[in-house]
Amino acid sequence: MQLIIQLVDKFNKAVTVLLGIMASVMFLLIFGQVVFRYVFNFSLSWSEEVARYLMIWSVCIGSALALRRQSMSAMQFLAEKLTHRSRTKLKIFVYSLCLVFFAMMFYYGLEMMEIAQYQRSPATQVKMAVPYAGIPIGAAVLFLNGIAVILEMILNLKEPGGKEV
Repeated sequence: MQLIIQLVDKFNKAVTVLLGIMASVMFLLIFGQVVFRYVFNFSLSWSEEVARYLMIWSVCIGSALALRRQSMSAMQFLAEKLTHRSRTKLKIFVYSLCLVFFAMMFYYGLEMMEIAQYQRSPATQVKMAVPYAGIPIGAAVLFLNGIAVILEMILNLKEPGGKEV
């Protein structure tokens, strides 16, 4: 189990670098658009579209990192009243339900990609399957991180000797 968690964390480091690159490109595109529009009185027709698609991908993939760090917003009023062990079991149950949702999101994201492959974006003429691909890819990364969180919680339920706390 520990090996899976370590592999997911290494994968997340690469995802973090990718997100940094995507954020930098978004910044440069939007900044360039402002400069071109107000300094040169010329608008880049494609920059807003590309920045929008990068933002979609960033949210889809970046939410997986928030899930791994367990920094997603949640209602904790019920969980705070439980013992540590019961709270952990409740969280494992909730994250297991999330895995089902991520699997459905992956499946239906692929279906949306299949439908959108025949459409092209207005400015860049990219197949719309490319922006839509952020949904199933993000769902897959969310699924991996959800598994890592659940495994970590299971490991924390047990003492170093293997006994349950």
